[in-house]
Amino acid sequence: MKVYHNFDADACLEIAKRSGVKQTEKDVAYTKFLAFHNPKKIYVLRNDYCWLLGVRGGKKFRIIGIAIVLEEQRKGIGTILLNKAIEDARRGGYKKVTTRSKSGE
Repeated sequence: MKVYHNFDADACLEIAKRSGVKQTEKDVAYTKFLAFHNPKKIYVLRNDYCWLLGVRGGKKFRIIGIAIVLEEQRKGIGTILLNKAIEDARRGGYKKVTTRSKSGE
């Protein structure tokens, strides 16, 4: 899977719309805001049919959203993205990786 690390708001928004999950469009808007104000804080893994967006900050790394187009869902892609993001966070010295889930981890 070829992965890009640059944030392309238009490409991410298109994937978000094709994912079938409305929240992912808000995740793109939030990342766009962060990218404008402090681009070094954002973390992006994406390709033509999926993305994972995160925020680097202080002592923790927060995954803020993940989107996969409907036709590519249920194939393990989300797991691959999450594992890669966690691996990158650990390599970057982050001890804690959080999400927006109820448990937060």
